[in-house]
Amino acid sequence: MLQLGRTEMVLNNLNPNFAKSVTVDYYFEEVQKLKLQVYDVDSPSQALQAHDFLGEVECTLGHVSRVLMISMSARHRCLHFCD
Repeated sequence: MLQLGRTEMVLNNLNPNFAKSVTVDYYFEEVQKLKLQVYDVDSPSQALQAHDFLGEVECTLGHVSRVLMISMSARHRCLHFCD
């Protein structure tokens, strides 16, 4: 498994807002599997084994892309028609 990136660590926050994003090249003709893992960070250590594993989700980049496009389209319609 290849690690593509990590967000920054936000200490002592149950609802963190992350500033860093992870950019992934999207190849339309390929199924690109993703596994997103979430850890509870209790120290500044970069080693994942030092933190509590909370969970993970597996999906495809195509699925994430479609969900984002639908969400952006709905938001655009609401901004256009809800005013």
